[in-house]
Amino acid sequence: MKTWTHTTATIIALAVLLVTAACTARYSIQPAQLSPTHGPDRVWVTRADDSTFAVDQPRVRGDSLFGIVGGTPEHIPLIDVAGLREERVSPSRTAGLVVALGGVAAAFTYYVVTYDTGGRRVCNLLCPINNPACCIG
Repeated sequence: MKTWTHTTATIIALAVLLVTAACTARYSIQPAQLSPTHGPDRVWVTRADDSTFAVDQPRVRGDSLFGIVGGTPEHIPLIDVAGLREERVSPSRTAGLVVALGGVAAAFTYYVVTYDTGGRRVCNLLCPINNPACCIG
């Protein structure tokens, strides 16, 4: 029976990272889209100096953006905001991830059924019966 290796654990960790990050993208929004009832839960604010930070529970009242920044309630004058972005599901990134993970799963399955723990080819359904050179014995 095969044992888990450091490489296998790394591959699984990278796959989990891809799943959590690759299905979303940040899209520009306007301050008017931050209504109290229909706005996103988090936005990324870019200031004129190109600094960017997350604002949770964002709402616009008057000429200011209100929300939670680093656990502290804050208000930012809209005149200081160069851009607002929200994170949403990205269908094209999700499709690309599905294709990539399918390829990784196919390659991993091929490896599992073809090689033993020493990295040697083993006899299995992938080895032709009349080609004993691909089998170990």
